[in-house]
Amino acid sequence: MKESSRGGVLVFLLSFASLLAPACIVASEGAPRGTVVRLVTATPPAAVATSTPRPVTLLTPTSPLPAATAGPTAASLASPAPTAAPGGQRTTTYTVQEGDTLFALSRRTGVSVAELARMNGIAPDSILRIGQQLQLPTGASSTGPGIVVTSPERGATVRSPIVVQGSASAFEGVVNVEVLDAGGVELARGSTTASQPDAGQHGPFRAEILVPAAGATRQVTLRVFWRSPRDGTPMDEVRIPLTLVG
Repeated sequence: MKESSRGGVLVFLLSFASLLAPACIVASEGAPRGTVVRLVTATPPAAVATSTPRPVTLLTPTSPLPAATAGPTAASLASPAPTAAPGGQRTTTYTVQEGDTLFALSRRTGVSVAELARMNGIAPDSILRIGQQLQLPTGASSTGPGIVVTSPERGATVRSPIVVQGSASAFEGVVNVEVLDAGGVELARGSTTASQPDAGQHGPFRAEILVPAAGATRQVTLRVFWRSPRDGTPMDEVRIPLTLVG
């Protein structure tokens, strides 16, 4: 009985010793005694961070912006040279504006509606179009519609007596004419009556102004107007520069 117990103990010890044998290997043959060796397991290499590829946007060249262009500018139209209308009357080209009618142009120029229509080859009751080109008689007009001087023309060279012609719509048809020297001093004066067909309508006038001789060429101004019946104030004044000879 004792031998069997001893045999079982011996078997147990041998088994235990066989289990401890692999664990007792703590150092290689070259390691000094008493050195504790730690078994270090290799850490798997860290994963290399990879960036997610971004989508590539292809840039296409844009069309160049159109060069800035200046807007249309208002161009000044040179006044055309006077031309001769049927009948030999000198005229200039006029561009019809908003609100123009033959009647309004007749009052402005002192030429009858029928005459304006004849000069332009249109009917007297024609409706004018904006931008339409018309021929109007040459002459110096006052700022108001009262007086138009057709002769002499601005800058003309004249002799005494100075013949003044035109049309007027004036109180009782009376038209006053003065000749002034370069300093504004009156050299001569006169008056005439316009043949107005009715009150407020233009009628033709003609005057001859005798200027005293000076024996030299001089610059003068022709002044044509009518006077207000209320206070004698000059109305619808026209001034025409002239060269007077003799």
